[in-house]
Amino acid sequence: MAIESLIKSIEPQVQTYLAYLSARPNGEEIEYRTPFETLFSTLQIPFMGKTSIVQEDRRSGIEIDGMPDFFVWDVADPLFKSLVGFILNQKTAYDIEKLIDSGQIKKYSKTCKNIIITNYKRFILLQEGKKQRDITLAADTKTLLDFITLLQDFYGYKYPYINTKKTLISSLAAQSFYYSVALREYINDRTNEEDDFYYRFRTPNLPQT
Repeated sequence: MAIESLIKSIEPQVQTYLAYLSARPNGEEIEYRTPFETLFSTLQIPFMGKTSIVQEDRRSGIEIDGMPDFFVWDVADPLFKSLVGFILNQKTAYDIEKLIDSGQIKKYSKTCKNIIITNYKRFILLQEGKKQRDITLAADTKTLLDFITLLQDFYGYKYPYINTKKTLISSLAAQSFYYSVALREYINDRTNEEDDFYYRFRTPNLPQT
């Protein structure tokens, strides 16, 4: 899809979203979550692939201190979802610059290196703890292009190559949370009982939900 067509395709959704924010300038943070989720869920951008954005995914199984407002998952594989990143939301008047070096972000970064922080208008993309993109959303062509670029970087984030034992151990430790969640979901699904894989891993030591 040409970039001009892509910008035109998302412009109506962004305008609808911004109109909602403008009509409620002093609302509580949680009031904006559904329109925010709707915006991300309905954007038709090819590089986003088959993804799912979930508010405070308490069934994620990821053991972190606190809970991000949104989890974004890659659900292209029906048997295993993989984490794309976290999104942390604040009130519209909040200066999200303060969050970049906060203890909260540092805790989240131990589990996920791909984080968007936003006050619903301004979006900052943090990767590997560093600010990569920073935009204030508007419906003009340049800002929409910047927004697309931010999303492309967020959804296209790749973990670094594993080339040392230390990197391998660190990567396995971080990813073990996701693997355990997928395995538990598989085991708890009785429709899988006929699979040899099911009986191999269904043991008394596996936590049940």
